[in-house]
Amino acid sequence: MGKTRKRKGKRWDHPDHKKGAYCFERDGYIHTYVFGNRKSIKNLPWNKINKDFAIQVLDNRIREYYQRNNGFNSSKTDTFSDLFILYKEVKFQHLKLSTKQSVVNCVRMFLDNNDLDLTNTVGITSYFSSRVTYLKKIYADSTINNALTQIRTIFNFAVEAEIIDSNPIKSWMRIKGIKFKFTICTRAQLNDYLESLKSYIDVATKLESKTSAMKLYYALMIVGFTGMRRGEVCKIKEYHILNNKLSIHGKNDMWRDFPFSIKPGLKEFLFNEVIPFNNNHIKESEYLLGIENSTSLSTYIKNYREMLKIKNVEEVKFHAVRKLVENEMMNDNRLNTNIVRSLIGHSLQTQTKHYINKMSAEDIEEVIRFNKNNT
Repeated sequence: MGKTRKRKGKRWDHPDHKKGAYCFERDGYIHTYVFGNRKSIKNLPWNKINKDFAIQVLDNRIREYYQRNNGFNSSKTDTFSDLFILYKEVKFQHLKLSTKQSVVNCVRMFLDNNDLDLTNTVGITSYFSSRVTYLKKIYADSTINNALTQIRTIFNFAVEAEIIDSNPIKSWMRIKGIKFKFTICTRAQLNDYLESLKSYIDVATKLESKTSAMKLYYALMIVGFTGMRRGEVCKIKEYHILNNKLSIHGKNDMWRDFPFSIKPGLKEFLFNEVIPFNNNHIKESEYLLGIENSTSLSTYIKNYREMLKIKNVEEVKFHAVRKLVENEMMNDNRLNTNIVRSLIGHSLQTQTKHYINKMSAEDIEEVIRFNKNNT
């Protein structure tokens, strides 16, 4: 039998709704919780003498909640279909359209036109457990875990509304991912991939296919110079290219600069090849390469994958190229981890160190000699 989860903080339960509606303390004041909706009771301190008044306010808010939601009645909820209809009536009014569609897709993925009896929680747990095993053959682990989280939220709603006693979606159902093992390509592998792209561009007859391949080629070339993330490459605009540096719009709206002096040839490549490509082929997009997002870039990669198999060329991942550049900065350019972190866009030095290849004894001796000669 599982452990009972310890209640967090102080709480006064409503006598008729012990799970779905209660008063709780925050910052010394009383707040109400009514089936997922939290609201303060203005300027009413958390004190026993205020409990009766707080419960009365809570009761009024429960009545208002029922009126807003068309006389919400949990007693009519016997199956998951009934529960999901009720959940949509209560919760969907506050959600964005995309979020609503995401929830519906998650339910569709697991239920697949099947219905579940809410009185048989053991059977529901067994069903979802076997369903996870089946879906692993079709979907990525993260997709299944995200869907489980959405469905667990629906069952949490059922617990709060006292439709069921406990949530049948257990934490052990989540797929434990294998720790990501990064790969670093070689400069030769990258060059082979780029050469195969160039040869495809030369013989491509359809303008659309030719332009897509050129976008992929220029994106990989830029990553090969700078080590940018592929999402960052997509966001480059022409005015980000300055006389002596490239301004990069990174994660979490953080900007960083990449000086052209770090990588000889980058400036000439951008001004002599990429910008003219933009002027001649990209007319309806504000972005330099005309790639709206990394999803579009993934489409170009998939389209070119079959051609790679024919040519027997190994596919190169953007992340592998990023790590290649990072290692070159550390080992060939002799830049310290703090400088590399700034150029690559890592928030912590430990992230940078995680991706650095172990240096050989010869490399270490060479670094020592280099440092002695420059002190």
